[in-house]
This record gives sequence, structure tokens and C-alpha cells, in this order.
Amino acid sequence: MADEVIIEEYSAFDAGTQAPTVPHKTQVIDAGDKSAALSNTTKIIGITAREVSFWYKLGASDVSAAAETDNNLFIPVGTTRYHNVSKSSGLYIDTAQDV
Repeated sequence: MADEVIIEEYSAFDAGTQAPTVPHKTQVIDAGDKSAALSNTTKIIGITAREVSFWYKLGASDVSAAAETDNNLFIPVGTTRYHNVSKSSGLYIDTAQDV
């Protein structure tokens, strides 16, 4: 897979180590694609830009990310960003390649 985006889903945060616990689900998608819905037990997500920088947006099944656009988040290559989400949120993550 080229231009990999790695999405790790966690159900808990360890206050002692100040890090998410072991992921219970991992999705690997290409930048420019949309993820599957997050698991009902997911409370924290880690999004990693493994091979390319990209833009992303979290939302319902119709979410649409766009590069260099307000209300979209940017993640540089080699970076992981963490987000808290509500359990049973049903959120998706859409990505758009950087231009």
C-alpha cells in the first residue's frame, strides 16, 4: 500500500504512563481514502502519517476532507496525532492528499 495512513483505536488511556493502552483495532488506508466506522468501544484514536503528509477530518459517513481547507486538520509525515472520541460515536476519518 502506498501513502499509508494508520488509524489505531484504543478503549482506554493509562494515566500512569500518560499514553493510550494497547490498540484493539487498527485500520490501514491510503491517503485520499475514508476509514471504516470507528469501533463502538473506541475512546481514543491515533492517526499516523507513515509515508506522506495529508489532511483529515472526522465526521459522519458523509465526511469529506479537503487539502488546504478550513476545518480540516493537517498531519506531517512521520507524525501521530491523538484524539478523544465518544464511545459508540460511529465516526469516520476521511483523508485528502496534501497538494
